[in-house]
Amino acid sequence: MTNEWIITKDYRNNAAYVRVQGAIIHPMTLRRAPFSFECKIDTGFTEGLFYEATLISDAETVDVHPYPATLRLGDGTPLATHACIAHIEKINGYDLPPPGIQVQLYMCGRRRGYIGMEALKSCAVLFDGPNQKVKIKI
Repeated sequence: MTNEWIITKDYRNNAAYVRVQGAIIHPMTLRRAPFSFECKIDTGFTEGLFYEATLISDAETVDVHPYPATLRLGDGTPLATHACIAHIEKINGYDLPPPGIQVQLYMCGRRRGYIGMEALKSCAVLFDGPNQKVKIKI
């Protein structure tokens, strides 16, 4: 982990957002389905990444077939999704050391993106609510 905060970003609408870039990678052929989307840092989300179902067809173009999965929302409600392994390669333009951060990517409907605690477990994240900033060390 670096000793410096490599990402400092202002909150938007009282929440912390970052842009993630990476890929769904076929484990045998190494074919890649790249992705890039903005996501809210959600400390209540214990998994990796969550994004809309459009990524399912992107994964299938490289012969990765997301499997049916169920997530539990904060109130305990089950949510039917599809999931596969993905790699986060950049956060807010900062290149992560290869192979990036391997995460479980959940896809469902037309929902905005979320990055959860599993994706950030190797990072230090500082939420500065009074100053409406988030800082990240990787």
